[in-house]
Amino acid sequence: MNSIKSLRLEKGLTQSELANLLNIPKRTIENWESGIRIPKSYVLDEVLEKIRKYEPNLVCHPYKEHHFLRVAAATLAGKTNDVAYNVSLIKGTVSSLIPQGVEIVVFPELSLTGSGLGDFFFQNLIHEQISNGLTSLLDFSLSHEIIMIIGTPLRIKNFLYNVGVIILKGKILGIVPKTHLTPAETKFFNSDAPKSINIKLFDQSVPFGNGLIFESTSGETFAIEIGDDLLAITPPSSNSIKKGAQVIFNPASFLATANSNETIKASIKNQSQKGQVAYVLTNASIYNSYHDIVFSGGTYIFENGIPLSIGERFFNVLQQESRNYVVNDLDLDLLGRAKNQALAIEEFQDRIIFQIKTKALKPEFINTLRVYPSDPFLQDLGALKTQEEIINIMTSGVIKRILTLAHPRLLIGISGGLDSTLALLILVRACQVLKDPLTKIIGVTMPAFGTSSRTYQNALKLMKLLKIESREIDLTKEITLHLQNIGHDLKTKDIAYENAQARERTRVLMDLANMVGGIVIGTGDLSEIALGWCTYGGDHLSMYHLCSGVPKTLIPSLIKTLSQNDPELIKIIEDIIDTPISPELTPESQATETILGPYLVHDFFLYHLIKSRYSLKKLFYLATRSFCLEPEVLKTYLKTFVKRFLENQFKRIASPEGCKISEVNITSLRDFSLSSDIKAANLLKEIEAFKS
Repeated sequence: MNSIKSLRLEKGLTQSELANLLNIPKRTIENWESGIRIPKSYVLDEVLEKIRKYEPNLVCHPYKEHHFLRVAAATLAGKTNDVAYNVSLIKGTVSSLIPQGVEIVVFPELSLTGSGLGDFFFQNLIHEQISNGLTSLLDFSLSHEIIMIIGTPLRIKNFLYNVGVIILKGKILGIVPKTHLTPAETKFFNSDAPKSINIKLFDQSVPFGNGLIFESTSGETFAIEIGDDLLAITPPSSNSIKKGAQVIFNPASFLATANSNETIKASIKNQSQKGQVAYVLTNASIYNSYHDIVFSGGTYIFENGIPLSIGERFFNVLQQESRNYVVNDLDLDLLGRAKNQALAIEEFQDRIIFQIKTKALKPEFINTLRVYPSDPFLQDLGALKTQEEIINIMTSGVIKRILTLAHPRLLIGISGGLDSTLALLILVRACQVLKDPLTKIIGVTMPAFGTSSRTYQNALKLMKLLKIESREIDLTKEITLHLQNIGHDLKTKDIAYENAQARERTRVLMDLANMVGGIVIGTGDLSEIALGWCTYGGDHLSMYHLCSGVPKTLIPSLIKTLSQNDPELIKIIEDIIDTPISPELTPESQATETILGPYLVHDFFLYHLIKSRYSLKKLFYLATRSFCLEPEVLKTYLKTFVKRFLENQFKRIASPEGCKISEVNITSLRDFSLSSDIKAANLLKEIEAFKS
């Protein structure tokens, strides 16, 4: 029975769930819906009444408070010149999307009629059917909190337009015409549409034009362009983006050619990336093909140039198990960042305001559908070509410093750890480019109280293999004497005990640099700088901070790339990577990640705090979904990060110059500014109250 199936789908019930609700076998439901058996009328009435009254165990969705917008792009297995059938497909798709929390769905261009009507576009009968179809969709929408964007031909003031109709809760929010028509389309459709007027349609006053911006009461904004509008020299969406649109929806019908899909994806990516917006496009399916024109289907959701979801093309609608739509959450905090220009008052007045009420959802849909990688720096910067670019930036940066200072000696402390290894490999590369002898580099290993045999041996092996000048200076006596002179008992392993070693190492390097006419190359990385994991006046200082733009999580990959053609070097590098990270300032084991928490987690926080500019609450929410760690553990790590990040700004203000590698650059006041007087206490209280 179609009425049972329709109502079941509307309520978001599976056949098994309905069978459990009615306490009958699933096979009975299958037989009713397939028409094999027909229930008696009184049984049917009871079944339908139970389904209508069904309220699933629903909970509110937390992803909305973190500024996500759930959208869908849907294609249709529609029929040309069968509006009623196409309307039924739209309703069925919308019914399956509603339980998933979708707020806006876009259907293809001319989806009510198909594209192949030819001269029948002018028939009065087809326009009566379109009117009836839109009326049916308006009635259907009354009971649903979802925006439908429907492509259709529409006669307006005796002109025929190819339009997108935006429907919500029984109302047409607006109608947007296609602006850039193909030569074949100009026979049927008018492209000379007004910027924005109001027309009378279905007893409603409806905004019509190509300059419409739709804005929700909670602030989300979107606009529409249709099909080939995207491929214009200046797409209509460019103006919409300037006026503040965060999302562009495109109901399209691009014909399939050998390279068309790549052209579509490239165009979406370009428009999305340039405007820092989301772009959601759906294409007509193979069922709309006609004459020599084949449509391939295809659904696309992009955000800031990055593909979030791309649906199957060609045969997906032929497979019953295959969905004809893609759904994803748009991260509104990442959209429209560049648009700080002033807007005229009338541009705000032209906006169409709407409201979608928050819906309760089943547990499987309450969280964001987005998957945020736990290693965002690696995702952004880990590709081989990108790493080679980073290596070139770092090499060029230090070369400029070398040339400016007339080829000084290059002094660097070699600890046998990740950071000094990266810095040394870059220095070797710089000397090779400049054709300077590698002996211009002076590597100094400075063992003290906590130096391990493993790191010490790796430091020596590395310097020998790379053929630089190496020096070993045991600092134990000097540091012991210094601590005794200041009254330290040498037994208490406090911060003075640790920092005295870091400062002595820097003092030795600086003095050696003065002796040989050289400069000290700093080795501290971006993650350490963010956490203040350096000694002020010690390893915090240098004449050039070579690794200051590189996060800890990227360094293993970079040093592997730098050593990939040398099997002997690779062996040393692999052992350095496998060595637990430690400052080695006490004789006891001193693993940095045991003290601070994993660098992987801290780099996640750093990336999204600086680049994504997320609130701490959103940071915590996304972290709970990205890491297999207990929420309370993540909360502890976040508190550590926030406290150390804020309270060590005074070190960053006094940091040496270094290489900017990515958008996450925190040592330059040009890129990142923060008062060193900010305290973390209030933020730590806020974090404590977070719930997963």
